[in-house]
Amino acid sequence: MQRQRGLPVPDVVVTPFFDRPYRIVSGELITGLLAQITDPELTSLPVRAGSVGQWADCVDVLAHPERRPALAAAYRAWRDQG
Repeated sequence: MQRQRGLPVPDVVVTPFFDRPYRIVSGELITGLLAQITDPELTSLPVRAGSVGQWADCVDVLAHPERRPALAAAYRAWRDQG
């Protein structure tokens, strides 16, 4: 799909996840796609911060999505302090 849209596609798009039996998206692919982002609003965001559901390791947050906005706001306040 990336080739059809003219986006960069490295030779290897998936790689093994360490010694586990899983495959993940290649870091080279991610780097190439991130390099194509030119929107100033998007480029001002922290790289790979992800959503609360991706970085929170808390069952109370993950099992109750309505709690995520408060955690996201706390993260933004912490991030913007320094």
